[in-house]
Amino acid sequence: MVTDMSSKSVKFESGNSLQPLVALFGKVRRTLLTILFLRADEDFYVRELARMVDGGQGAVQRELLRLLQAGLIERRRRGRQ
Repeated sequence: MVTDMSSKSVKFESGNSLQPLVALFGKVRRTLLTILFLRADEDFYVRELARMVDGGQGAVQRELLRLLQAGLIERRRRGRQ
């Protein structure tokens, strides 16, 4: 895995060690999990994550909902959201 925090993007290299991960999870979920666990002390907006994942906002929302329902992440509302 290559993490470039300056551009806030995470990309996976196609090495043998990642093949099980690639088989189990799609690109959006893999990248979201990587970001959320490597930066667990930070809060993110959905749009921010969508840019970091380089995916659609709907796909990111679906994956976040699945992670929320599994109890892996928490949702915090701020302001009028």
